[in-house]
Amino acid sequence: MSAEQYEIRTINLRRASERNQLKTFLLQENLTLESDLDYAICLMDGDRIIGSGCASGNVLKCIAVDVDYQGQALTNRIISYLRLRGFHEGYSSLFLFTKPGNETVFSELGFFTLAKSPDAILMENRSDGFQIYIDSLKIPDDSMPAASIVMNCNPFTLGHRYLIEKACGENERVHLFVVKEDLSVFPFDQRMSLIQEGCSDLKNLFIHEGRDYIISHATFPTYFIKDSKIINDSYARIDLDLFARRIAPALSITKRYVGEEPFDVVTSRYNQLMKEILPENGVDVVEIPRKSCSDGAVSATKVRKAMADNRYGELKNWVPPTTYDFLLSEEGQKIGEIIKRKALSVAKESEQV
Repeated sequence: MSAEQYEIRTINLRRASERNQLKTFLLQENLTLESDLDYAICLMDGDRIIGSGCASGNVLKCIAVDVDYQGQALTNRIISYLRLRGFHEGYSSLFLFTKPGNETVFSELGFFTLAKSPDAILMENRSDGFQIYIDSLKIPDDSMPAASIVMNCNPFTLGHRYLIEKACGENERVHLFVVKEDLSVFPFDQRMSLIQEGCSDLKNLFIHEGRDYIISHATFPTYFIKDSKIINDSYARIDLDLFARRIAPALSITKRYVGEEPFDVVTSRYNQLMKEILPENGVDVVEIPRKSCSDGAVSATKVRKAMADNRYGELKNWVPPTTYDFLLSEEGQKIGEIIKRKALSVAKESEQV
């Protein structure tokens, strides 16, 4: 039977019956339905789902074909449909994370491998996407050795400033990559603006959007991996492999600065893997103790907690003046209200447990 004879049906992810039908199919394929999907299609043989393809922004996910229907080029049809949809949505590149065993399948469908880990690979549907990103960065046209930092800054604190200032004081050039994903409570544009304003005096600092090539743990797909430890390690290894083999050589990066992480288990494990992977690829890891004040280490988490508790007077101890002024502004107060509502929701859920 020709692949074209099967109906492609767009799934309404807000409708429980359709979402549950897709969820059941994916479970049969040993996959899980992720919560951040904004688009989904299914191939139908009558009322039976025989294939699926989903997307979260420009990341393709949950691509599967029923074993009884494999060998009919159905994956090709699903990918072609998702490519067309991505084009109409204005995405210049599409990405997918998948099992290493699927690398050949997607390579034959026009995807190129960007980074690998033992349990996952990252692929892109164009061979020049990464080079276009590098060419877009505003950097001097030379190969001077440089240091680097990757940050989220949710929001920008004196702890972030301390780490950046340390790197800038010890190196002639520093590249700072800001994680692009907008799942943080402070939107990307605002985080970028606070960093730029708070570091305007550091003339050897080059601030870049991480875009799709600095992977966020919050957006790393987990639909094909069950074990949480493997998920965390796969995310870290993919991100670090991409940084070590692609970003660092392109920008002559020989050092990466990172702050100590004594509290968060996931970040601590990431730092541990960083110390293993980057030196193997010619990039030294420089770990800096956290900046402390009278009431302990400075952190963005502490800032958000104070905002949730309406303790704005304490923020001056933890954030630069530029960040403090923003937090007191009308826009900053709106973000503060979002933080308060989230904190209240978490508290209510805890009471019900």
